[in-house]
Amino acid sequence: MKPAIFIILTFLIEVSSAQGTKSFETYFSNETLRIDFFHGGDAKTEYFSPDRIYVQGPWAGNPDRCIQDFELGSYKVEVIDIATNKVIYSKGYSTIFSEYQTTGPAIKGVFKTYHETVLIPKPHRTVLLIIKKRDRYNILNQVYRLNIDPSDYHMNNENTAGVADQKIAIVKSGDPHHCVDLVFLGEGYKQNEIEKFRSDLSYYTTLFFTLEPYKSRKGLFNITGVFSPSPESGTDEPRQGIYKKTRFSSSFNTFDLDRYCTVDDNRNIRDVAAQVPYDAILIMVNRERYGGGGIYNWQTVFNTTVKANDYVFLHEFGHAFAGLGDEYFSSEVAYEDFYTPGVEPLEANITTLPDPSDVKWKQFLSPGIQVPTEWGKHVYDSLNSKISEIRIEQAATIDQMKKSISSAAEIEQAERSYKERIDRLSKSIEDFFFNHPLRDKIGVFEGANYLSKGMYRPTLMSLMHKFTDYDVSYKPVNENAIIQSIEYYTGQ
Repeated sequence: MKPAIFIILTFLIEVSSAQGTKSFETYFSNETLRIDFFHGGDAKTEYFSPDRIYVQGPWAGNPDRCIQDFELGSYKVEVIDIATNKVIYSKGYSTIFSEYQTTGPAIKGVFKTYHETVLIPKPHRTVLLIIKKRDRYNILNQVYRLNIDPSDYHMNNENTAGVADQKIAIVKSGDPHHCVDLVFLGEGYKQNEIEKFRSDLSYYTTLFFTLEPYKSRKGLFNITGVFSPSPESGTDEPRQGIYKKTRFSSSFNTFDLDRYCTVDDNRNIRDVAAQVPYDAILIMVNRERYGGGGIYNWQTVFNTTVKANDYVFLHEFGHAFAGLGDEYFSSEVAYEDFYTPGVEPLEANITTLPDPSDVKWKQFLSPGIQVPTEWGKHVYDSLNSKISEIRIEQAATIDQMKKSISSAAEIEQAERSYKERIDRLSKSIEDFFFNHPLRDKIGVFEGANYLSKGMYRPTLMSLMHKFTDYDVSYKPVNENAIIQSIEYYTGQ
């Protein structure tokens, strides 16, 4: 065992020697290197193609935490100092391409390409950038490598700001190196809608700090909005035949999911965001409709004004900032091949429960709680099943009425009748959760991350599961994961 211990200790020493402010100054300057590339393929094939490298403003990250010491994300970037063969920077992240690979079109061999970015502090000398991807068993394998010479004159240092862009600092707590730096970008706001952008920015910032763990840590955040006007208001809604010319090309119906709103124009997003140091990008879409999306260490997208989008904003930020998994299991999704049975997910709030005596969040379990935790899932499933049946019946009936000679008033009455039936069942579901004896307990509840069986979550409800006005909380397991990410960026 001694040789193994020696190897492990040597590794830890080498990694730790690549951290700390003094080490940061040894390897990096206080600038940001933005590496853009194209990333595409299908379910079985993927490729990377370099685009451009930019030298941009001050580095936002914590110089004492250049090596991310927890594992999250479907990909991981590593920077190796060639002269010493040391890993001097690493960070996990996810991509929309990795989501695409699990959808029907990708499985059928349809290629699709996305534009992506990796940010690293600018090195003093030539480094090797490596991108690794997790396989179906969460094992990292190298998929791309690129030598980067910081003296290469091809590196672009142009000002990427738009002539009409305006920066609006709303929370300024301190040095970007020791704060979480959030940048809110406005999408689908016309030039004459800047006051609405300001109002929305203020509203969602205030909302953000009403909730733990952000509320008690407000002094660790810098928040800036960047207003970059669009030619038209709103966003694309393909299913409704609506297309808008906007700054970042946002759209609903990602992967044919009606509520999934994402933003594809990565180059423009990064150009606008680069006007301030940032750790996370949040994109506020000027559309009064429920929807959004969140991808770990990439982007949070949410629509404005509709009350339900308050929860979407907080929910999607949980994905994008802390890599939290979805705790629901009964909603429509596009993924056909997302998890490998028996493989424990990296997300802090979901588990396959490989060992009931050693639960992932065991330090938070309520005393005496049963593992796994019986919660009356069959009651919830029955109510949800009835709602699904009514929706199917509704769609068929309304379609038939439209094809027949039914009047608009008759169709409206039918729609109203179906809505009343669905509302009654939805109220029964709300009552089920509100009156549940385990509502405030932490256990191991079956049903999570799109899977009804074999995947578990820590609570009956949280912001990562179901949105309710009477219980707006991430709950302790999710809060702990968010705090871990806050500490990563701040060192606090």
